[in-house]
Amino acid sequence: MGPGQYRSTRWQTQNSFPVVIQQPPRTQQPPRNTAPTSNRNLIRTGWARFQPEGGNFTVAIPDVPIYHTYTDLGITRFDATTGTDKYLITYKDSDFESSLADKKSMLQSGAANAQIPDYKIVATRQFALGGHPGIEIIYEPIIPGLPSAISRLMIVGNRNFTIIAFAPLDYIQFFLTSFQPYF
Repeated sequence: MGPGQYRSTRWQTQNSFPVVIQQPPRTQQPPRNTAPTSNRNLIRTGWARFQPEGGNFTVAIPDVPIYHTYTDLGITRFDATTGTDKYLITYKDSDFESSLADKKSMLQSGAANAQIPDYKIVATRQFALGGHPGIEIIYEPIIPGLPSAISRLMIVGNRNFTIIAFAPLDYIQFFLTSFQPYF
C-alpha cells in the first residue's frame, strides 16, 4: 500500500457515503501527504479557513497541518489533529445526481450505518444547507475521557460529504457551522 492510502477495512462506503468503520489508534498516525496551506487564512485565534483546490468547500479548521489522502475506494479525505481533537472532511462523487427524495433516503441509510467504535449514537436530525439536504449524528463516548463527537452527512449535487469532529462541543459547532459547500 502506497503513501496516502488506507486499508479498505478502515473506510467503506454505505450508499455512497464514506463511513468510519475503525477509528485509528490515537498514538499511530497513518501515512499522509500534507495538503497545501497557501489557501488558508486565519479567522479565529488558532483556526484558519481551509479551501482545498477541487474540493468545492470551505471550512474553518485548527491552524495545524492538514493531511490529504485519496483512497482506492475513491474517497478524498482531509484531516487535522490537535491532541485528542480530530477534524475530518471526506467526500466521494457519485456518477449521477439523485432526486431530492432519493438523497434524503440515502442520508437516512447512511446515518443508520454511521457507527463509530467506542461511541454510541444518541440523536440524529435532518438539516439543509443552501438547499442541500443533510443529516447530523450526535455521538456519546462509551469510554470516559473520550471527546464528544458529531458528524454530518450531506449531499451537494453528486458529491457525498461526511464531516466529523471529535472535540469539545464549542469547537465542534464552530467547525460544523463553518462548512460551506459550493459548485
